[in-house]
Amino acid sequence: MMEVSWREGSDADALVVGVFDGAAVPEGLAAGDALAQLAADAARAGLVRSDPGDCVVLPTYGRHPVARLVVVGLGPADAYTPARARRAAAIGARAARHSGARRVAFALDRAQAGQVDAAMAAAAVVSGARRGLWRYDGYRTRPLPEAQVEALYLEGAQERAGSAGAAAVARANVIADAVALSREVAILGSNDKYPERTAERARAHAAQVGLDVQVLDERDLAEMGAGLILGVGQGSVHPPRMVVLRTGAAPAGDGPVLALVGKGITFDSGGISLKPADGMQEMKYDLCGAAAVMAALGALARLGSPVPVIGIMCLAENLPGGAAQRPGDVVKSLDGQTVEVENTDAEGRLVMADGLALARRLGATHLVDVATLTGACVTALGHAFTGLFSNDTGLESAIREAAATACEQVWPLPVDDAMYERALHSDVADMRNVGGRPAGASTAAAFLRRFSGGLPWAHLDIAGTAWLTDAGSATIAAVDAGPTGVMVETFVALADVLAGRR
Repeated sequence: MMEVSWREGSDADALVVGVFDGAAVPEGLAAGDALAQLAADAARAGLVRSDPGDCVVLPTYGRHPVARLVVVGLGPADAYTPARARRAAAIGARAARHSGARRVAFALDRAQAGQVDAAMAAAAVVSGARRGLWRYDGYRTRPLPEAQVEALYLEGAQERAGSAGAAAVARANVIADAVALSREVAILGSNDKYPERTAERARAHAAQVGLDVQVLDERDLAEMGAGLILGVGQGSVHPPRMVVLRTGAAPAGDGPVLALVGKGITFDSGGISLKPADGMQEMKYDLCGAAAVMAALGALARLGSPVPVIGIMCLAENLPGGAAQRPGDVVKSLDGQTVEVENTDAEGRLVMADGLALARRLGATHLVDVATLTGACVTALGHAFTGLFSNDTGLESAIREAAATACEQVWPLPVDDAMYERALHSDVADMRNVGGRPAGASTAAAFLRRFSGGLPWAHLDIAGTAWLTDAGSATIAAVDAGPTGVMVETFVALADVLAGRR
């Protein structure tokens, strides 16, 4: 756990400040003091620039108690946003760690411009820095040269931000814990997170944060008639699980009951429709949706959810084997619909269909599913935006508002065209599980929509945003390559939006 405090960083070994376009002195420094003079000298030498993301570490050579001054470019003052504030904090924190700092102080919250006030800026520092500094060292037997940062200090921010700032920082810290948990579950080797083990991890997390939890094993699933998730998992020695998590909030009259349904394929080989070997190791990340659901439910429990939220983790391992599901098999879902399995590598939509049917059975009024579902969505949107599909304009609007609050980017894509429905036609069952290559993200969403029961429903395809592998994308996002924890904060904000608090 990283210490986050408001105290002045007298024992900090790095101070992070920002500079706007045209500013003579970085934000957070007083004109004429030693650090301001150091920054001015570096600017004249061309070392300090205000371009967003530009960063330089300046040794103070004993001219100040802080050994390093980290100057991050903030761009134009009128274009400063919470997202840019977060990224500046992440970049500054990572640069400080790279320089050897263990205790990092920030004056970035003083850069109040654009859409960022003092409370929002202080929260952005915590959120951005913790995201930028996260890494998983659990498997390492030898420490990395760069030690982890132990403490983050907000220089005098409490006086400027007041009680609103204290509340915003506390909330940001809880959400940062949740994002870190989601990323940790995702990065584990699949031998450490097969369905039974991930279900037990969810049970332990629920006990820690005060969530109600129910773990449904293969016998429970068979008795319920959840044939889709059972079919996906039948090739593995590790049978499927569904984990149901609930916050303690009670419905307010006819108020919303939100269900978050997460795809949790703990490893995806493609099954009999085997994936190419190149890059298959990344399929340990195919449970990022379920990890986000577990983490978000934990954060909502800690923060006090304003609406009842049900989280469903659909956990299975998709492997080939003598008992594996075959192309051409016909399976029946929890709500009685039949599916012809044309491709066993389109397994995510199968487990999610049973999860959506279960959410309806448990009394949800609003359904949101999240899944690393299709390469087609990556082709369409790359790694910058999560694909958003919905049958309800109100829920779609709420998700977009929540994502904007969380500084996460979603983009609406179509799902309701008759062409997508026709693509799912089967000659032997109610539907087939693939609709061909054209509009693959939309036909996958159209498949899931058939299990919404007419309730307000949205599907979030995080195939391009759940993890980053190339150095360029990771650098732009100011994180290490690997899982991102995407959608955790959006889900926390969505509960507020649906409660009318935002």
